[in-house]
Formats: sequence, structure tokens, C-alpha cells
Amino acid sequence: MDLNKSDSLLSLQKGFIQSLDSVFMTLIYDRNGLIISRFLIQDGAKHKPDAEIEAVYGAITSILQDLVEKISVEFKIGVMGGGTFETQENRIIYLVAGEDAILFCICQCDADVNEVSLLGYIVCEKIAKILEGSYDETVSSLSLPNMNTSEDLSHEADENVSNDVEKKFKIVILGSDAVGKTSLIRSYLKKSFNADYRSTIGVELYTYSYEIKDTNSLKIKLNIWDLAGQDYFKRVRRNYYSGADCALIVYDITRKDTFSNEVKFWLEDLRRDLDNIPVVLIGNKIDLVNERKVSTNEGKQLAETLNCSFYESSALENKNVDVIFNDTCLSLLSQSTDTIKSHKRFDEKDHSQKESIDNTENIGRLKCPKCGSVGRDISLKEDKTKLLHYIDYKPIYARVNTCRKCGHQF
Repeated sequence: MDLNKSDSLLSLQKGFIQSLDSVFMTLIYDRNGLIISRFLIQDGAKHKPDAEIEAVYGAITSILQDLVEKISVEFKIGVMGGGTFETQENRIIYLVAGEDAILFCICQCDADVNEVSLLGYIVCEKIAKILEGSYDETVSSLSLPNMNTSEDLSHEADENVSNDVEKKFKIVILGSDAVGKTSLIRSYLKKSFNADYRSTIGVELYTYSYEIKDTNSLKIKLNIWDLAGQDYFKRVRRNYYSGADCALIVYDITRKDTFSNEVKFWLEDLRRDLDNIPVVLIGNKIDLVNERKVSTNEGKQLAETLNCSFYESSALENKNVDVIFNDTCLSLLSQSTDTIKSHKRFDEKDHSQKESIDNTENIGRLKCPKCGSVGRDISLKEDKTKLLHYIDYKPIYARVNTCRKCGHQF
């Protein structure tokens, strides 16, 4: 393993241990039972003297070897995630960190499994990325959020983002396994697609500085939380919802099993903790035209039933990806009254554009192209699944004209 990876793993483990009083040692093993990295508190700050920590390390080595073998077998048959093992003096909490590694946390005997796992899943995702060489410090950070405070849980502390950020929003990405959640985020942040698929292990945090055009330098920071969809993660998943400003629920248009009931499950799971945040429904993988199993109309109807915004996308071809995140960002801004008061969206020229937009479509001029009906025989409605742009932070949607006589829409 190269020096950069080794240093990154040590830094990550150090931050992890310093964040939790109950953990005094971490070890990262590969699937063959070899130690990749370890970090021990050597200053006695974790209520154990140095000699005792080294003694604990020696005593648990054989136990860990047996555990690694057991976990490797479980991984091969599709059972993965994490677990605990009790010794007379300590509690060992282990979490799978991708296909190549396992994180062992050596804790005090009364350590809270949920508390350790909450931060541990974030650490495991970073470990997996470091080992596979896909870790990107431009959109992620080795810094860990303080899971005990709502502020840090909502907005990850990140040294990569400038201090002039004026707005912060947390977005959680939900959906079944392998629907393309991580690919959508990567397509948005890096304008790239990774064909070597690996499921998100637990949770990954991404940060992105975003500047709104036509404003007085209004900048915001998006904290995007990518949550795993696997069943093993459900015990702690809802803890990460705290402080979210918006949720994106993603399904795969080629897999009916990720739609309907699954989407409703994710929405209900979210609403148990957050009942008033906006939700966006996304049908992903529209590039797989010949494999489509969920039609666009089905997606629209479900979104309307669940009172969600609706989009379809392709992470592979970067179709609609920017639109989804940009519209979501602007929509969140539109709900922030202090932002509206402190920033001016349009100059005088732009306000004249607003006036022309409001008055260009005179209902008396509309004519049904099918039957020729005009005037009051034509009704106008907004299609709230098609956001065009914002004026003064207010959403402007596409208009759908319907002929009352023949029912034709144009």
C-alpha cells in the first residue's frame, strides 16, 4: 500500500477514535486476515494505560483472525454489514468496508453499538474509496461530522469550502440498492460516470459550493448524503435524516421492484422523522431505452399521488442531472425568506423580462391545433413536473393548454 493511502487511513482512524469516547483502538483487515492499518490511542486518554492497550491488542489478535474468516464466508453468500462480539473486558464492533476490508472497533464493554456504527459507516465508505483509489478530496473530506449535534449532522464541517458561503442545505439521497444514487451524484459533481459498480456501504458525504447567477454573489453549500439502500443498513439509516432540507428518492426505470411500493417505503421511512421537507422522485437509467419497465407516465402519476416533484435522468449520459440538482437548489432558496429579502434576483432589464413572461400568453390568442377552438374553450394549467426557471426566487413552470371541447393538450 502506498504512503498516501496509509497516511489517509491513519488520519481517518485517528479522527474516528477522537470522536468517540468508547473506542480506543481500530484495526483494518483485508479478507485474507492480514492487517492493512491500525490505530491505537497511546496517551492514556481513553481510560486505559499504554501497556494495557497493547495487551488488549495481543489478546484479541486470534479472535479477530477467526472473525475475519467468518465475515469473509458471510460476504460470499451475500450477508454483509456488521456485527458485535463480546469479550470479558471489551466489545468488538465490526463493519464491512467494501469488498476488500473490514473495520474492527475495539471499545469499552459498555459502548453503544448504534453510536459507534453511525460514525463507523461513514468511515467505512471512506476506507473503501481510499483502498480502491477512488477517493476524491475535492468533493469529500476525511473530516468527520459530530453525530451528537444537529448542526454538524445537518452540515458536515469541511475545510475545502470557502468561508463566504451564505446558505447551507442538506440533501439526502434515498432508494433501493443499485438504482444509481451514487452515479447521479458523481455525474453532477464530477461530470463523470464510473462503470465499475460498487454499492455504497453505509453513507458517504459530499460537499459542493454552488453560486447562483444573476445575484449579488449569493453562494450556497450543498451537503449531499448518499445513504445505502441495503437491508443491513436500515437499523441506523434514519439517524442520518436529521436536519435534511430535501430528499431525492431514486428508482431504476428498468426494475419494477424499485418503483411503487419501494418508493412509498422510502417516503414513509423519511416522513417518520421529517414530515414537511420537499421530496423529488427520480426515474434513473433512461439511457436503457429497450430495457424500460416503468413508463414516464407511471412515474408522473406516482409523483402526483405522493405530492413529489418528478424527473427522469441518465447518470451515464448526464441527462437531466444538472437540472435536478440545480432546480432543487433554487427551490430550497425560494423557500428561504431571509434570502429573498437580502438578495436581488433580477436587475431592471430582468424585471421587464418578468413582465413580458407574465403577459405573453393571452388566452384569447390561443387556438386548439386539433379542432380549432379558441378563447374560453382553452384552459391553462401549470405542469409542476416541468420547472422552467425562477423569477424573484419563485418557480415558473411550463404551461399546459387543454381544449375543453376535444380534450387535446398542447
